[in-house]
Amino acid sequence: MVLFVVGILVGIASPSMQVMIERNRTEAQLNAIYSTLLTARSEAISRNQPAVICKSADRSACTTSGNWEQGWLLYIDADDDGTFDASEELITSKGALHTGFTLRAASPLNNVVSFRANGTTNSTGSMKLCPPSEDTDHSYNVVLSMTGRARVSSEVVSCP
Repeated sequence: MVLFVVGILVGIASPSMQVMIERNRTEAQLNAIYSTLLTARSEAISRNQPAVICKSADRSACTTSGNWEQGWLLYIDADDDGTFDASEELITSKGALHTGFTLRAASPLNNVVSFRANGTTNSTGSMKLCPPSEDTDHSYNVVLSMTGRARVSSEVVSCP
């Protein structure tokens, strides 16, 4: 009888547990990109040099292929040429997002996000984070304004 009751409770709790796990994973992925944007802006201001976030598949070089879910680099662009050179300081790198997550940006954020020394950016737009289930209830937009401030919005109409 005890096993029967435990089985019923597990059956009831299992779907809500899966939703909670997916929500936590989504929020962890969201925090990764959001905190990188905040760090980039802060580093640009504190160092009085441009800071750049670029897509990276190998955590050591920027790429223009693929999407943001493959990972990214944050570096100080000391010579302000938009290219990650061996002499430039790598602040942080992020590997691929958890399996099945997508992080897509609209132009002009397709490949890089740049912050000027004063913390502003010329690349306004948004990045859409979607969980594997493509459930828009657990999807987010990270919106970047001209002032360089990032904000999170849960207004996602569709996922890729």
